[in-house]
Parts: sequence; C-alpha cells; structure tokens
Amino acid sequence: MAKSKPAPTASVAPHIFKRRGVIVSISAIVIIAVGAFTGAMMKTDVQKTAMVRQVQTENLEERLDRLKGYRAILERQKSGLEGKISVLQEKRAEENT
Repeated sequence: MAKSKPAPTASVAPHIFKRRGVIVSISAIVIIAVGAFTGAMMKTDVQKTAMVRQVQTENLEERLDRLKGYRAILERQKSGLEGKISVLQEKRAEENT
C-alpha cells in the first residue's frame, strides 16, 4: 500500500491568515473613506445647487443686500490686511536702519 500524504493543517501557514486579516481591514477602511468622501461631495453639490437656485430667484433688493454684505466682509478683510502690511513695512524699515 502506498503511503498517503497528511492533510495540510491551519498551522502550516499562519502568516497567510495574518496577511488576509490585514488586507481585509485595509479594504474596509478604504471603502469607508471613499464612502465618506463621496457623501461629502454630494452634500456640497446639493448645497451649491440650492444656493444657485436661491440667487436666481431673489429680487433686485435682496441681491443688492447680499452684495452689500459681501462688500462689507471684503472691506474688513482689506483693512486687516493693510494693517498687517503696514506693521511688516515698519519692521522692515527698522531692520534696514
């Protein structure tokens, strides 16, 4: 009678099971990350569409009020930046003297 080979056991290749677990974990993380990113992109697209519809349907007075508010924000940013520029110019003038 011919000798039969013993059946392979799980202890033969435990590193394969460890690698498989790592691969499954990484795959799950990637799938979750892609889903979260896609959901966020869809949300911003919906918000942009709603904003465009709102702008298209507003009357002239509402549009002027919105633009005046935007202008006020830009003017505050401008004054803040001008202040920083003047401080930096003064520091540079002090360093050069």
